[in-house]
Amino acid sequence: MCPELLQKEKTTKPETHDSTKISHANLSVSTTTPETSKVAEHCLANVSGSPEILLKTLMAQIKLQGKTRRVRVVIDDGSVRSYILKSLAEELNLEPLGQEPLVHALFGGINSGRINHQRYEVPLTDVNGNVTCNLTLLDQSTICTAISKVPLGSWLDILQEKKIRLSDVGTGSSGVDILLGSDVASTLMTGKTCRLNPGLLAIEYTLGWTLMGTVPRNHTHNSTTTMVSLLNTESLQNLWQLEVIGIRDPSEVSSRL
Repeated sequence: MCPELLQKEKTTKPETHDSTKISHANLSVSTTTPETSKVAEHCLANVSGSPEILLKTLMAQIKLQGKTRRVRVVIDDGSVRSYILKSLAEELNLEPLGQEPLVHALFGGINSGRINHQRYEVPLTDVNGNVTCNLTLLDQSTICTAISKVPLGSWLDILQEKKIRLSDVGTGSSGVDILLGSDVASTLMTGKTCRLNPGLLAIEYTLGWTLMGTVPRNHTHNSTTTMVSLLNTESLQNLWQLEVIGIRDPSEVSSRL
């Protein structure tokens, strides 16, 4: 924070501005009135529970006071601001630089009401420790629900051939520690992309590569094959039951007669 701003806060009450911003993919509308400071924004409106849709996630590191903490990051262009879990900020003993009141415009046009967020400057480093970015993040108790990792599939082979490595690969899903919104995401883009197919695109950021889009539906063949194998196994077990092949206990036959 600038020294003159610090001095101003000590001598007078902070100025308040009513700035309401609604951010869309290709549209930004801003209205200002001199009453209270409010910023309305869309935050991760594109989260989907479907495992066939991949969001841009990657792993990164925070190095502070000789300690290293691995964090999971989601890059969401639909969010105006960037966030860090409040619990993580407390765990790292981060010192707040100030406070910002925001009104979140949620999916469906619902407003969250005014929420005060602590503002931090966080040094975020890629998993290889080559690049460190000092980012301004706001604290948030919960960022979003669990997001799927990039599953194993032929797309990873294609990326490997192109010497592209992803840092958030595996089965299942997990939570997110940091959300990078439009305020910083554009500054982290390197401009490199790799189109795997019409629905799957790899995008490089200074913190690493991400993969977004629709995973081909043949990704579900593994579970289908497993189910079929299980049914086949049960059928093989039935072959060892004498009743199945027509051999029955004589006493059972007599009782039926």
